[in-house]
Amino acid sequence: MDPLENYFGARNALTASEDQLKARADEHGLTVIEFIILAMVGRGRDRSGIIATETGYNPTTVSHNISDLEDRDLLKRERVEGDARGFKLCLTEAGRAIVATIPESF
Repeated sequence: MDPLENYFGARNALTASEDQLKARADEHGLTVIEFIILAMVGRGRDRSGIIATETGYNPTTVSHNISDLEDRDLLKRERVEGDARGFKLCLTEAGRAIVATIPESF
């Protein structure tokens, strides 16, 4: 396969994945980034900095979306013992219910 065919094949696969991700987020009344944050916390990424680094989203954007998820009682921040500034992210019962519907392949 030539590089141009590889490029378009990868682009089409990415577009299909993005469409599936948006549809899954919409099912729960979430934005794509909110859905991604919940999924990542559900998979053990419990610090906002880790989420920002791994997704490529701006840390401020991640923080604002975490606040929105907290306001909707899907996520909560808990202090990290021994780290005066640190918080870890935890799913609430409602957040766990959403994460439970996410296939491992997502």
